[in-house]
Amino acid sequence: MKPIEEAAYNLLARNFALDGGDSLLFIHSPGKERFGAALARACDDLRIDYRSVSLEAEKDYELPPAVARQLVESTAALISSRRSYTHTDGVRGAAATGVRVATNSQLNEAQLIEGLLADYEEIARQAERYAERLQAATEVRLESGDGAVLTFSIGEQAGLKETGLYTQPGNVGNLPAGEAACGIDDLSGEGQLVVDGSWPGLGLLSSPLRLTFEKGALVKVEGELARQLESILEEHGPQSRQLAELGLGMHPGIELQGITLLDEKVAGTVHVAVGNDVSFGGSNGVGYHADGVVTKPRLWLDGEEIPLPHTQ
Repeated sequence: MKPIEEAAYNLLARNFALDGGDSLLFIHSPGKERFGAALARACDDLRIDYRSVSLEAEKDYELPPAVARQLVESTAALISSRRSYTHTDGVRGAAATGVRVATNSQLNEAQLIEGLLADYEEIARQAERYAERLQAATEVRLESGDGAVLTFSIGEQAGLKETGLYTQPGNVGNLPAGEAACGIDDLSGEGQLVVDGSWPGLGLLSSPLRLTFEKGALVKVEGELARQLESILEEHGPQSRQLAELGLGMHPGIELQGITLLDEKVAGTVHVAVGNDVSFGGSNGVGYHADGVVTKPRLWLDGEEIPLPHTQ
């Protein structure tokens, strides 16, 4: 079986666990027609109803209304687009009705196919274990860069896992996957964070960004790209500066590429997000969610240093 065919069958049978009579919607940016054709053939073999939508333009934070309606009518959907729709009302609404949704953005067809060939059973075991650690913790200490320290509380947050196995109604996550994460308590977050991996809209960072937080809000940005990041944040308003997420990457086969979806999954990295936190149980509905990737972090939960996946 060719990799493109194996990836298609993996998506249907392993990642989504679809059966005959189910339906799959493939929402994609142009350039993924070969994979769409492979999905169509696999769906035909497995008696799964297949539909696809090509997004020629992606100007809004949300999916187009007509596409969102098709999403709700599906058993499962893969959204492989230019921009991310993971933290949107359209995806959350579909999940609430039982749709299984996997998303990614900025991936070309080859990256999408490669991501579907991973050992997601092992990734799922890792993600489950770290999500349990986050679930049980109250206080976080995160050291980055040259000793910068950011502290915040997660006592009100649930530990979440992104396993790549979206087999139950309402499951939502990314593909490629490999992450444990949680929200951050409101008004919590003091200190500094050095982001040296990547940032959405800025790509791979040739020099680090130093972020200063007070009461859970980003109040100062330093570094060569500080002006560019400040411009992005100003465009989205003050809610875009609120701490939203702590995430731990655990995919052993991904390297930093300047694509957030991939970078935040790299084993041994930590990412801290600002902006929209509704998917984590929060109330900040701003149309912006950005993950800053830290490449060599040290992490403490309730005073205990936690070995990250690459150290085990």
